[in-house]
Amino acid sequence: MFYSNFNTFNDISQSGISLNSAEGDYKLSSPVSLGFPFPFFGNNYNSIRVASDGYITFDMIVNVNDTGTSNGKIPSNDLPNNIIAVYWHDLDVAFLGSSEVHYQLFTNTSPNRIVVQWSNFDFWNQNQAFADATLTFQVTLYETGMIVMSYNAMIANDPANQDNATCGTSADHGTTIGLENSNGTQSITYCYNQAGMIASYSTLEFQGIGP
Repeated sequence: MFYSNFNTFNDISQSGISLNSAEGDYKLSSPVSLGFPFPFFGNNYNSIRVASDGYITFDMIVNVNDTGTSNGKIPSNDLPNNIIAVYWHDLDVAFLGSSEVHYQLFTNTSPNRIVVQWSNFDFWNQNQAFADATLTFQVTLYETGMIVMSYNAMIANDPANQDNATCGTSADHGTTIGLENSNGTQSITYCYNQAGMIASYSTLEFQGIGP
């Protein structure tokens, strides 16, 4: 795992495919084909599902009602499992309705990859006396197994929530960033409810998670 303040964010909000089923509060998309096998904790996967709460899962069976309404500590037997938690938080659409989720496949490149992006999301129950939070981030999965999480603007305009934008501070308003295997017995955790762990325009890179 490698953390850097180098900005690798490459906006796909105009070029990518909209995932309307993952936009809103407490949403989980239908399966998205990767176009290549992706190695993750000893298994290869060909599809993902995208959650509005800032994670993707390789579990094609889990129901959104099984995933809970807030982030959790990993590893854990509790659902969801088999996840890449890019910014797992109880997120909601922004007050002005500008939140979007997109994905884009790059399958004629070397290596092949897919990018998933959450744009302009807000914290659930954000104090509307302030302008919306601005939470925009993405994850890139490479066929080699490398995972790159890129954070663009991660700003809570409500001062009371500012620590939440950097990874959160409590069980009620925290964030999980990391990886977890299919049965919740192994994980690589970058942060769980710890303030100051993510800066705007920063990057997290994971390698060697495959078979």
